[in-house]
Amino acid sequence: MSSPLFLSSYVLYKSALTAFLDTPESERSELSERDVMRAYTRATAELTKRDENEFIEFAQRVLLLPRKARTAAAERAHHQWKLDRAIVTAGGRLIDSGTLIRDDEFLRRTGMSKEALVEKLASREIFEMPQEVHYLGGDSYIPSFFADPRFDTKTLYAVSGSLGACNGVQKFRFFTTAAETLGNRTPLELIEQHDLEPLPHAVKAFRSSLRKR
Repeated sequence: MSSPLFLSSYVLYKSALTAFLDTPESERSELSERDVMRAYTRATAELTKRDENEFIEFAQRVLLLPRKARTAAAERAHHQWKLDRAIVTAGGRLIDSGTLIRDDEFLRRTGMSKEALVEKLASREIFEMPQEVHYLGGDSYIPSFFADPRFDTKTLYAVSGSLGACNGVQKFRFFTTAAETLGNRTPLELIEQHDLEPLPHAVKAFRSSLRKR
């Protein structure tokens, strides 16, 4: 069931679109003020002055919302791209600091078998960084937090798996980027602090933001 706000907005948009399409292209840039005002006066004839003013305010807000939404989405996508790009170009620093470790080092630290790692990668419970990240040199690198005893591995696997087909850079950004909605903490910090309740919503919001690019 559609909400009254949706229906009223839809009617407004549909009416405006119909008027636009019915106006010859040559006349759209030279609207007749008299004709527009006459049409408006006839359409709002039964409204009180207060209702008319409220309608004008409502129409202005509704008509501007799509542009605002698109602008906000474009700005959000650009910000996400910059964060991802920063991760890609920081490959050397991330390797030198031990933030990313080779798969053989991961196996050594965790005691996991190669076969088990392949299964975890296939199920997306663990992820490796894509080769676009600088200085990987064709080797397989995994975020070291998967081998860090401070973080519960079952939770890490569950969160990584729930991020689905997000690529390694995007997943790394999710785990390591603080968000206001998480109390200015990163998901890794939440996991370390055993504060897991906000994580499902954070994952859902993150995936939704990628789909809206």
